[in-house]
Amino acid sequence: MLIIFGIRRMRRQLGVVLTMCQRCGRPCAHSIVRIKTFFALFFIPIVPMGTKYYTVCSMCAGTVRIDQVGAERLSQAAADQAAQPAQMTPDGPITPYGQAQLAGPAAALPAGVAGAPPGPPAGWYPDPGGAATQRWWDGSRWTDHVQALAPPVP
Repeated sequence: MLIIFGIRRMRRQLGVVLTMCQRCGRPCAHSIVRIKTFFALFFIPIVPMGTKYYTVCSMCAGTVRIDQVGAERLSQAAADQAAQPAQMTPDGPITPYGQAQLAGPAAALPAGVAGAPPGPPAGWYPDPGGAATQRWWDGSRWTDHVQALAPPVP
């Protein structure tokens, strides 16, 4: 009699949240991922063996392991962000799921690469973190300099 057994991992995306990446330092979308490990018999998951949670950066693909409480908190933040309207940044409108629309294949190339469009000019832009402030864009990345939003001009 032949018995086939092993381990099977099941991956599930719990949500997508906009946050600052710990690896590349850019504000971008992060997938919240749950990976469950099962003992499998004849390729059928039978006994759960463990659960791990991660965030995965959409820009650099860096992964950071988080605990269950952190995953639940980020999932709630993702739901809150999904309920908000799109925000404007120097790169264009950002939704909780990344850029709303890209202008074509050249838009996916990083600035400075042949064929890539030039980045937005340095200046004050609405904070991508959603705060009621403006953040300085130095032409290549966000800085730590913030100021209150300017009142609208009549």
